[in-house]
Amino acid sequence: LDGKFLLSDGSIGDHFTILKSNMVLAPLEGANLCAGDEVTLAGAHAGGSDEVSYLWMPGGQTSATVTLAPEETTTFTLLATDALTGQVDSTVFTVVVDPLPVPAIVQVGDDLVVVEGYAYQWYLDGVAIPGATGHLHTPLSKGAYTVELLNGSCSILSEPYFLLSTGMAPSEASGLRVFPTPTPGLLTVEVPNGTFAGELRLVDARGRTVLERTLRDHTITLDLDALAPGTYVLFLQQADGMKRHTTVVKE
Repeated sequence: LDGKFLLSDGSIGDHFTILKSNMVLAPLEGANLCAGDEVTLAGAHAGGSDEVSYLWMPGGQTSATVTLAPEETTTFTLLATDALTGQVDSTVFTVVVDPLPVPAIVQVGDDLVVVEGYAYQWYLDGVAIPGATGHLHTPLSKGAYTVELLNGSCSILSEPYFLLSTGMAPSEASGLRVFPTPTPGLLTVEVPNGTFAGELRLVDARGRTVLERTLRDHTITLDLDALAPGTYVLFLQQADGMKRHTTVVKE
């Protein structure tokens, strides 16, 4: 509150400021997050002057509003300092992170298995398999299998497990030549001479089909420029029924 000191003749003798000294920082409740998520929190105070600054620790952010994305459960402190009154106040809060393990699919006999103790949903080529909600799944067809592990509102998806059809010989599962690899965008695919035409399908690490093309010759160029960097699997379903696959790396 700004004021003026008036002399008996009505003139201004001096200026002065009355400062509130009861600055109080509002408490923060923290948050519960799934691994990889973030939360935005805002500091607020009552009383004091207009010269209050904030410091979030750990992290060192000095804005009133911050976005936090800890990789593990972390206790934070928000420190407020009034530069005019010298008053300091703080509040402590905790952001709890649910660290779900990344499920790794392994094949045991005719079954696909992941770690027990959670809820599950299995996918084939990115499509949910009805009723496949246990830690063990018996596949009925070939393709890219993934499993989503769920715990409350949190979930995490496995890397794909590529299951080939029964009896597929190694030479039939390979035979695709791709270059350059890694590729920045354009990818050339070659198949052996005499290979029947067929359908090409590119699958990402989540088991989703991201590109489909028809092969009409022994070579074709694919444009992967719009795809995110990562590892993909290229499948070829030939017209004569033979199936081939190979790994593609996009820069």
